[in-house]
Amino acid sequence: MRDIRKVRGYTKEIEFCKKVSKRKGIYTFRTPVSGSRSLPDVFFIDSYSKTIYCVEVKSTTRSKIKIKRSQIVRLLHFCRSFRTICECIPLISIYTYNNKKWYVLEVRKDAPFYSTSILQINDNGIVVLRGHEFLNQGTKHSLWIERLLNLKRKRFR
Repeated sequence: MRDIRKVRGYTKEIEFCKKVSKRKGIYTFRTPVSGSRSLPDVFFIDSYSKTIYCVEVKSTTRSKIKIKRSQIVRLLHFCRSFRTICECIPLISIYTYNNKKWYVLEVRKDAPFYSTSILQINDNGIVVLRGHEFLNQGTKHSLWIERLLNLKRKRFR
């Protein structure tokens, strides 16, 4: 039987793709290769702004989450391969089961290759304990995607 954490991560990657691809002009691609050295979990293209977003999707039930150095390096390498063609934004998307909310952080492109990041999740949001110098919350791109992911649709009867 599969590990419950892997199943949760898998379902959140699919949910991320479905929610983001509802927006017109966005094309999402989920790369189901566990432990790949070169591909992010999800990447999507915004055809209007001609921007590629590569995303590491995380989900947690705990109050702390650790983002490994290899996952950050994977995002940065993927973005560097597109630097001459178009803009590429590396993002980390975190779903918390306790708050039932998505959080999105943007990784700066000049992030060091040696850092592992640790995040504290509370009722008010995310606090970066380690890695605050290269993880940005509240940027234009991260706010836009966070709003898109946390959008609740009203149902009419």
